[in-house]
Amino acid sequence: MPKPPAYDLERIAYINVLMDGMHDSCNSIYENLIDRDFNNLEVDINKLIYTLTDIKESLEDDIK
Repeated sequence: MPKPPAYDLERIAYINVLMDGMHDSCNSIYENLIDRDFNNLEVDINKLIYTLTDIKESLEDDIK
């Protein structure tokens, strides 16, 4: 199997970093819910919403 082009490798690396960050946010949300740490919970929820909104907006150009 041929090696993917450099552009695809960079894209995959970016997606992996993005997903790692979202997993970390979900883990923090879980821990904050368990600990009833509502101040940090709100921060982590907003961080995840921002990331998801950013992804959605970047896809809108590709979808149209």
